[in-house]
Amino acid sequence: MQIDTWNRDKMDCLHGDGEPFVAGPLPKNSWAPPGAAYSGLLECPLTTRVSKVYESDATLEMTGSCKLETTTAAECFANAHATLTTAADAAKTSSGSDPTKPAGCSVSKVSPHGDVEIFFNTAKTGAACGATKGGVVGGSFDSVASASVSIDSAKDLATITATGPSADWFGIGFGAQAMKQQPWAIIMEGDGKVTERKLADQSPGSLLPSSVTVVSNTVTDGKRTVVMTRALKGKTSEYFTFQEGVATIPMINAVGSGPKLAFHKAKNPVTLSLLPIGGGGACVCEGKPAPFGSKKGKLHYTPTNQTGEKGVEGDVSFGNSCAPAPRTVLLEQQNP
Repeated sequence: MQIDTWNRDKMDCLHGDGEPFVAGPLPKNSWAPPGAAYSGLLECPLTTRVSKVYESDATLEMTGSCKLETTTAAECFANAHATLTTAADAAKTSSGSDPTKPAGCSVSKVSPHGDVEIFFNTAKTGAACGATKGGVVGGSFDSVASASVSIDSAKDLATITATGPSADWFGIGFGAQAMKQQPWAIIMEGDGKVTERKLADQSPGSLLPSSVTVVSNTVTDGKRTVVMTRALKGKTSEYFTFQEGVATIPMINAVGSGPKLAFHKAKNPVTLSLLPIGGGGACVCEGKPAPFGSKKGKLHYTPTNQTGEKGVEGDVSFGNSCAPAPRTVLLEQQNP
């Protein structure tokens, strides 16, 4: 009898070559569907303290109108909370008829650092998606580092605020979710030095001439906060350009274990949601379900306060891209 513990040839420990694949006894909570060509026991083990949170299929739009509109207030509020990377846990939700806001579901911010407002508009017609003419948009994220971005098109001004550990380096990169995509990045070092770089695959890449103006660089309670401004258009193609009408910006952020830029201690891909501030609204539109294997999301850890537990509540993002057969068979087998 031949045994293949990887099931590469659709065999198990009970059958020989050419026999039908049999997974054997499986627990009730196995996600393997009936007749699957893989064993549910080969699924990645996941403690009950960890939950998978997938990104919503809904999308944010800053121009035009939704092709697929949300039809109920409940769906609107759920989609907005799932879609936003700007903190929406304490968002104000309301509904009514308002022709000054987009029809259906929209989100906005009262002020650059104010609460998020989610509004379901029952009016049949309304304003276009996005900010009012000459309006400001902005958003923030809280990951291994934290950052907020405010974009004022009328003044040609982007304001970037980055926060991280005061003694160690931290950085944020714009327009990409992996270093190999060579994003424009801002690095804050433990001595307060701020530099800009064009990153490379697993490499600090190349140092760039400064394009940001540092407005303030302060340290409070072990956290460094750096406020910077710059023009919307990048100095060259090596810099990121902030564009009007864009609802989301893919980003990366990382922190190190020392004051000088070196290999990161922790990193995360994130998506920055940009919302109109003080007027208008970004439309929350129904989206088509993502193809199997292309879902992004995060793993959320919830501690249970048991004796000896070392974990703390937090998230780790994932955005895996499964290669097609024959390199892998996860897509072919629809293996969750």
